[in-house]
Amino acid sequence: MKKLIVLLLCALTLLSSAACGSGGGAADTSAPEAKTSEVADAAVSDIVDACVAAYSADTLPTIQYYRSGAGEDAEDYLDPGYAGVIFYDEYGADVTLLSSLDSYAMATPVGKRIFEIDIMKTKDAADNEAVLALYKERLDRKLQSDIVDYAPEEYPFLKSAEYYAVGNYVIFVSTTDNTVAKGVISDMLTPSAGE
Repeated sequence: MKKLIVLLLCALTLLSSAACGSGGGAADTSAPEAKTSEVADAAVSDIVDACVAAYSADTLPTIQYYRSGAGEDAEDYLDPGYAGVIFYDEYGADVTLLSSLDSYAMATPVGKRIFEIDIMKTKDAADNEAVLALYKERLDRKLQSDIVDYAPEEYPFLKSAEYYAVGNYVIFVSTTDNTVAKGVISDMLTPSAGE
C-alpha cells in the first residue's frame, strides 16, 4: 500500500511539473539569467540521479556518469583529457574550469545519442557566467556537428537543449522531455518551508 501511495505521489509530481513546463520550441542559446531567489543546498549527484530515475528506463540510452571527487579508478571518474572531448571535441583540451567548481555530476550518453543532464555547482553564483559560456559554446558546436547526418532522429533533442543557472547551480538538460528533469531539479532546489 505504501509503495502504491509513493508511486501515485511521484506520478502526480511529474504530471504537475509537466503541466507547468514551458511550451517547447527552439532552444534559446543565449545564456539565461541566474535566478536570485533562495535555493536549497542539494548534492549535485543526488540531483542528477533523481533526474535520470524520473525517466522510463526503456527510453534511456546507456548512461555514463561523471562525478567530481571520484577516484581515478572509479567508473564515474572524469579523466581531464577526456573532459576536453566532452566540452571541446578534442582530447586534452583545457577544461580547468571543472577544477574550480564546488562540485559537478554529469549523466552523459554513450555513443551518438542525445540524453544528458549535468549539474555544476559553483563556489559562488558570480562564477556562473563562465560555466554558462562553456555550455553555450559546447551546444553551439554540437548543433553544427555531424549529429544531423549521423543520427537525425536525435537532432530535435539537441536543438531543444537548455542551460540555465539557479543560485550557484548551473544546469544543462538535453533529453527526450526536458520538463521532467527540470521539474525534479526545481523540486530539489526549492527550499522547504522549514528552512
